[in-house]
Amino acid sequence: MNQIHRPILSMVAGVAMLGGCAEQRAGMVSRFLSDDSARTAYSAAPAALAAGRPADSGFGAGSDIIARLQARRSVLTPASPYDQVAEAVLAADARVAESELRAAQLRAEAASRNWLPTIGPRISLTSLGELVADLVINQVLFDNGRKQAERDLAQAEVELAAVALAEDGNTRVNAALTLYLRMEEGRETAALLDHSLGDMAQFEWVMDQRVRGGVSDMSDLNVVRQKLADIRARSMAAREQVTTAQAELAAMATRPLGDLHGQTGLGAAPGGLEATAVLRARAEMARALAQAQIERAAHLPGLSAGGSTGGSGQNLGLQVQTDQLFGLGTVASL
Repeated sequence: MNQIHRPILSMVAGVAMLGGCAEQRAGMVSRFLSDDSARTAYSAAPAALAAGRPADSGFGAGSDIIARLQARRSVLTPASPYDQVAEAVLAADARVAESELRAAQLRAEAASRNWLPTIGPRISLTSLGELVADLVINQVLFDNGRKQAERDLAQAEVELAAVALAEDGNTRVNAALTLYLRMEEGRETAALLDHSLGDMAQFEWVMDQRVRGGVSDMSDLNVVRQKLADIRARSMAAREQVTTAQAELAAMATRPLGDLHGQTGLGAAPGGLEATAVLRARAEMARALAQAQIERAAHLPGLSAGGSTGGSGQNLGLQVQTDQLFGLGTVASL
């Protein structure tokens, strides 16, 4: 076993030495070029971000966009009816955006180590019908900034997922508060119409007595009765609005909210904050730039050190390669 491990370890050390001795300039993929901001490690609870409350300090380290999202505060007054509605609907959220953020975090964590050598098996069939298994190692030395762009792309995707999480929470709370206000509007409308219905019923009795006494015409009584029928219909519609909004709100929340009353709990928005649409645009810009850098690097040649050991022997060398062939349209593609 020691005889097998010795050539593998020597080959890995040789390739790692070539990667560590590479010059530290643009396009190099050495460990020294990868700073802390490129290695994304977000670990706080995204639910606090969606609720508009500060999350742990480790979340979004090195990201200006996520730091701005963390600095945002809710405009809903604590313990107010609006805040209770928001808490109930956020607790019942399916957390799809949170799952996407966690997936983006894992992709960013994987991309933060893309400067390390890659090791894998290679199995081939010779002309004599024999299987030859080799262990192949490869270390990229120069790639025109592609590995760095891949790390930037992963970080931009994490920022986009964080913005989407905040927007998803805001959208859900806005929809819940809209239903709550519709429910309150229906209650107030029904109460006002019920009071008007009592007054109009008294007026109908007076008009009926006037008609019986010959003072007023029957058409006047018909007009009053039409008004009464219209008020009753509007009152029933208002009660139906309350029932519908209450049912939809109960489907969004973790508990019934029909006992809540009042239209208080909304404060003034603090100044100097960027809209989430602006933060999304900035993250999309960073993603587009990283994607363009990756596509550009694919047209240019790169340098890598690699080797293999196994049934076909042991070898170590340098390789110049490019993902795409050069042609008459290469300059235009760049």
